[in-house]
Amino acid sequence: MPSCFGERTVPNIPDLLKDHDHGVGYRPWGIGRFARSAPDGSAQSEFAEAGDLMAYGPDYRYLWRRAGSLVGRILKGIRPGDLPIEQADRFRFVINLKTAKALGVTIPRTLLLRADQVIE
Repeated sequence: MPSCFGERTVPNIPDLLKDHDHGVGYRPWGIGRFARSAPDGSAQSEFAEAGDLMAYGPDYRYLWRRAGSLVGRILKGIRPGDLPIEQADRFRFVINLKTAKALGVTIPRTLLLRADQVIE
């Protein structure tokens, strides 16, 4: 599958954001050369770490830990129907400056200051 990204070209459209979360699934491998062809964003920080320009979305690592604690409560005897419904309350904003430099994109300082992680 990674080879399909190598030959693809995308027009240089500054506001193009491709949705890897549904289009590629949870596979941050192989998107590096594809991501460098146009600005790219995702809701998963792992994609920014793999080459996307930026990511903003729920902190999935924290959500998995929360899920583990809910499983623990179920194993202790609490009925799943008695557990409260939860939604994400922690979000991560990641900017990949390596990709920005490769694309010739300048990220405003105010945006960099708001990021939880800046990859250089």
